[in-house]
Amino acid sequence: MCGRPTGADGAKGGVDLEVFTDAGVNYGSFCGQEHAAEWLSRPLPAPVGSREYKPTIGDRVFTVAAVAVLAYLAVMVVVGCVTSALWVSGRITG
Repeated sequence: MCGRPTGADGAKGGVDLEVFTDAGVNYGSFCGQEHAAEWLSRPLPAPVGSREYKPTIGDRVFTVAAVAVLAYLAVMVVVGCVTSALWVSGRITG
């Protein structure tokens, strides 16, 4: 950017960047962080293609199973706490 050697050429403090986009990889070699920051501050290109997340049936099955397991564990914790409290209070004898 300024004509000075980059970090790859042996200058101290040089910065090499790789920016991954849908169009490919853009490389940038800069003499310092200031010039790299200037290059990165430019507006980003418009996104290519749709990046909206669409859950699959597998995602939904996993979510339902995880919620069911967590609900079961919560119920078992409550049952265990109530049983322990009754046992400590003497209402349950073993």
